[in-house]
Amino acid sequence: MQTMCSQCHRSIDNQLNRCEYCYNKTGQHEYKTPKSMNTKSNWFRIIIRGLMIAYLSSVLLILTGIDVGSFKYLIEPVLDEVHPFTANGLSLVKLNDNYGYINSKGKFIIPAIYQQASSFAENGLAPVMVDGQYGYINKHNEFEILPQFEKAGDFNKNGLAVVKIDKKYGIIDRKGNFVIDANSYENLSLNNNGLISICINDKYGFINEEDEMIVEPIYDVVGSFSQNNLAVVGLNGKYGYINDEGDLIIDLKYDEAFDFNDESYAVVKLNDKYGMIMDSGNMIIETKYDDVLKEVSEGLVGVKTGYQWGFVDEDGIPVIESQYDMVYPFDDGLSHVVVNHKHGYIEKNGAYFIEPTFNKLSNFSYNNLSSATINIFTGFVDKKGEFIIKPIFDDATDFSKNRTAFVKVNHKWGMIKRNFKIFAYLLVISPVLFIIVLKQLFIRIRIVYRKSK
Repeated sequence: MQTMCSQCHRSIDNQLNRCEYCYNKTGQHEYKTPKSMNTKSNWFRIIIRGLMIAYLSSVLLILTGIDVGSFKYLIEPVLDEVHPFTANGLSLVKLNDNYGYINSKGKFIIPAIYQQASSFAENGLAPVMVDGQYGYINKHNEFEILPQFEKAGDFNKNGLAVVKIDKKYGIIDRKGNFVIDANSYENLSLNNNGLISICINDKYGFINEEDEMIVEPIYDVVGSFSQNNLAVVGLNGKYGYINDEGDLIIDLKYDEAFDFNDESYAVVKLNDKYGMIMDSGNMIIETKYDDVLKEVSEGLVGVKTGYQWGFVDEDGIPVIESQYDMVYPFDDGLSHVVVNHKHGYIEKNGAYFIEPTFNKLSNFSYNNLSSATINIFTGFVDKKGEFIIKPIFDDATDFSKNRTAFVKVNHKWGMIKRNFKIFAYLLVISPVLFIIVLKQLFIRIRIVYRKSK
C-alpha cells in the first residue's frame, strides 16, 4: 500500500517510517531502513552530527564560565601620561617626554613632538608649545594660531582664550585676534556668562568682553559666575555673593563660601561649621556639620559629623546615618562609600549594594564597569562586585564612551578595549549554524531535483 510524504509529496511504501527520497519521518510504523538509502550518506550524517555535538559541547563550556579573553591592548604600556578623550575623539598623551594625540584605536593622529600641550577644546583647537612658545593647532596638526605666547589657556564655550605675552595677560578669539590687549592685567579668568575676572594690584574685579569695567577690583578673592549669575567674593576674611552687575546679593558674612552648583545651592562655612544655602540666601542645611559635599545628588547631600559621613535630604532631614569614613554623590541610585579604608557602594536606603572590600573603587562608567583595586592591583568589576577584568594593573582609568580605558603597568600607561563574550560565542557557534543551514539547503535542493524528474 502506498502513502504520500508530507514533505516532498512523493508516493512511498506505507510500511516505511521514513520517506526514501527526503528521509522525512512518516510516524506510522517502526523505522525500517529503506533499501534505497545510501550507506555513504548515513556515514556522512553520523560524522556531521558528531562534529556538531563536539562543537556544541565546547560552546556549552564557554557559556558556563570559561574565559575567552576579557580585553585586548590597543596600545601596549609605553606612555608616560594620558588624558581623557575629547569631543573630537582625540586623547592627549605623553611619550618620551613629548606630547601628541591618539584616537580611540590607539593610533597617533598627531605625533608626540610637542614640549607641552593641552587637550582639544570644543572649538577644535589645542594649545601646544614649540621652542618655548605656545600656539594653537587643529586636529590635522595645522597651526591656526602661530606660536607666539608665553602661556596659552584653553578656549571656552564663547570661543575665547587667555594668553600671556610680555608678562601681561590678554584674551584672544579663535583667529588669534586680541579681544582684550595684553598690556595691563596681572591675571585674567574667563566666565561663561561673558564676564572676565581681572587682577590689578592684587585686587580682583570683573570686566566684560569690550574691556569695560563691570565690578571694580576691590575684592581679595572672586570665584566664577554660576548658572544663576552669582559669583562668590571675599573681602577681609568674609565671603558673600554678587550678581553680574556687581550688586551684593548675599552679604559678606561667611567664613568661607563656594560656587553655586547646578541646582543653585552653595556650601558655606560659619563659626567653623558648614551648611548649604539657596541663591536667595536662605539656609536649607543649617551650618552645624564638619563638612558638606558641594553637590546635591538625587535629592541627597553628604554631610560629615565628627569623623563620619552620612546623608540628609534637601530639607536637612537625616536619611542615612553618619557611619562612613567618606561618601560620594549618588549616581544612578548608588553612592560610593568608604568604611575602615575599604570601598563599596550603598543604595539610597543605606543597604550595601557592593560590600566595602576594595582598597580603591571608582564610579561606574558607560559600560557599567568600575575600576577596582584589591591589595595593590587594579582591575574592573561589574555591578555585582565581580571582576570582569582581573586585577593585574598598577592603576587604571574608567572606561570612556568609546569603550576604552587606560591602564598602568610598571609605571607606563597603555590603552585597552574590552572584549565582549557574545562575539566569541557567535564566532564559536557560527560553524554549527552554517552546517544546519547547509543541511536544510541540501534537503530543499534534493526535493526540488526529485520533483523535476
